[in-house]
Amino acid sequence: MESTGSRRLIQWAVFLGWTSIVLARTGWRASFDTIWAEDGLIFLEQARGEGIGALFRPYNGYLHLVPRLAVMPIAELPLAFAAGSMSVMAALIAAGCAGIIWQTSRSRLPAATSFALATYSILLPTAGVELLGNLTYLQWSMLAASAWVLLVRSPGRAAWWGAAFLFATCLSAPQAIVLLPLALVQAARQPKAGLLPAGGLLLGLALQWGFISASLGVGNAHGFASISAILGPAMESFFGRVVLGTVLGDVFNAHFSSLLDSGTYLALAQGTTGFLTLAFVWFARRLRSDALEPALWLVAMSIGLFAFCVIARDTIPGPGFFGARYVATSGFFLASAGALALVHGTRGIRWPVAVAFGTAVLACAVSFSTPGVLRQDPSWNQGLDAAQEQCEGMRGDLFLIDGVAVEPVVSIPISPVGWSFQIKCSDLDPGWFGPT
Repeated sequence: MESTGSRRLIQWAVFLGWTSIVLARTGWRASFDTIWAEDGLIFLEQARGEGIGALFRPYNGYLHLVPRLAVMPIAELPLAFAAGSMSVMAALIAAGCAGIIWQTSRSRLPAATSFALATYSILLPTAGVELLGNLTYLQWSMLAASAWVLLVRSPGRAAWWGAAFLFATCLSAPQAIVLLPLALVQAARQPKAGLLPAGGLLLGLALQWGFISASLGVGNAHGFASISAILGPAMESFFGRVVLGTVLGDVFNAHFSSLLDSGTYLALAQGTTGFLTLAFVWFARRLRSDALEPALWLVAMSIGLFAFCVIARDTIPGPGFFGARYVATSGFFLASAGALALVHGTRGIRWPVAVAFGTAVLACAVSFSTPGVLRQDPSWNQGLDAAQEQCEGMRGDLFLIDGVAVEPVVSIPISPVGWSFQIKCSDLDPGWFGPT
């Protein structure tokens, strides 16, 4: 019998392994020498300038509590450590979300399958560079874990932790509203176990959407015509980006789409979706009821999340316009439903799902480290050195803007190219006003 100490050791080893995978997919050098877009320009810059006051400052119209909390201790470190600290922090939190999936899904899946599903959340073949090794898009990993928190019954202290996690997810991701129907059903059915998680979700959504409502103007409202105009193309994109992307990964998916004309590719995507859907529906009556319901919830949340993202973006989600972050979590929900069907279904449903999972595993291997996921230059440390030299050349100088003396601000390039981190010379060098 495995001792508690051995089990803990294994869990920590797995956790560190998942963290290393995220850093490896981002690129080892890039993980410690580049900073991603909003991580630097928004979260780090505002944390250094405003401190704790930046926690509840909206960005893009909504709150980002977890990324802002995570960057607070990093903002107190010397800037030379910022790149590596932010990448490691992001990888640790992503691995923590995978750990939540592992532990919660074990009540509905065998241990090996729940572990594979949690690892799949780290190896997502649709996860482009924007989803890896940064704090900005941790909301998508948290959404994936939140669904499983709601799908299982967690009594006692676990329910409190689940409620806290859901609360933090809602204050980082307005998309968590797609989880609300499941939370309400669970709370009504099992008040003792479901009320706390539902309460955490409701409170977080109330605060998040309160901020969103306050920042929205009349001109931001969507008319029925605009929504109906994009839903058709959106569902076509769902077939190609979410369903085929989950099974084939972005590498194979892009290869197929480049080989085939758009009509043939769409027919292939729809055919694959239809085949898997018919197989699921045909054999769903033979799934155990305790597996069928969560599988249906996961499929519904996959479609709902994708539709929410499409409507919120108010754009037709073509490959060049709809980033990986909008499809990866929807794809994970489908993979979770597939795992339930694979374990609890009859032989008829198991073989098509098994084939889909087999190709997904191959896609994970092929997509592990490609130009699409490796974060590129510019180098943070080189940019930091150049900024220090620039400030040294302007030591003590002030510029007059509208008659007001203003200290010079220098820029440090961050990833992707075109983004930059702004900092005053006196913040970069506290002795900047002193003698040369």
